[in-house]
Amino acid sequence: MRMVIVYLLMISILVPSLLLGFISIFSLQTKAYIWVVLLLIAIITASAIVIFRMMKREMTLAQRKSDFVSSISHELKTPLTSINMFVEMLLLKLYKNEADEEEYLNVIQKECNRLIRLVDRVLDFAKIENKKMEFHYKQESINEVILYTVGIFQPQLAENDCKITTNLAENLPQLQIDKDVISEALLNLLNNAVKYSLEEKRVTINTYIVNNHVAIEVIDKGIGIPEYHQKKIFEPFYRVNDSLSKDAEGTGLGLAYVKYIAEAHEGKVTVQSEVGHGSKFTLLLTISKRHCQK
Repeated sequence: MRMVIVYLLMISILVPSLLLGFISIFSLQTKAYIWVVLLLIAIITASAIVIFRMMKREMTLAQRKSDFVSSISHELKTPLTSINMFVEMLLLKLYKNEADEEEYLNVIQKECNRLIRLVDRVLDFAKIENKKMEFHYKQESINEVILYTVGIFQPQLAENDCKITTNLAENLPQLQIDKDVISEALLNLLNNAVKYSLEEKRVTINTYIVNNHVAIEVIDKGIGIPEYHQKKIFEPFYRVNDSLSKDAEGTGLGLAYVKYIAEAHEGKVTVQSEVGHGSKFTLLLTISKRHCQK
């Protein structure tokens, strides 16, 4: 590898020198023509590189959108199939007692809620892309928002036999936030933490103050994210498609949504992850005189 670099450096030094020496033997007018041609070649080459990169980016985005359509179709079909099956069983009275009937109705309700969440996620992202998403900021306790969100997520935790631990710092300043969208962002992080955990389903939420930010950490013991993908997972439609995560359901919109919400609150979201050891997502919300009060 070092030899290759040395050769490239030598070429970058020698070629211009040889070229200048070659041009110097011509008349002034010929030199002007040669420089014009070289300039045109350089412009055409640079333009070709830019166009290639743009085409590559568009092709990548088109592929992601195609994968998104396939994924969303699958996510819609699965609950609809389940709902249809249990409705047929109820219509044909294929149940033994009221307990079975109630169980079938609970499944239908659960799948309907799943569809509603999926549709809401897509509609929210459409608002984001069209810059039409509205926020309703109020003074809120971030710890209370977290506890409220964990309460909403309890059924999914119970269903997946997942334990959750909250270590919430006391005396955090109240923040000027839209608690509904912050809650939705946290639900996305919690859902990913559970979805990408295999045997050890355990999630930890921490809050603390760091560098004029309130930090909210969501930590799991899941499959982890390869370093190469960590820079891209917040892009719309991007999904890690490796052997461990390819079978997990998802649209590729959740983390893009989290990033947008964080930035709308003058903050950001970061990730630290190691394959096989889990991930830590940190939502940082800026503390300022305009956005907080003691």
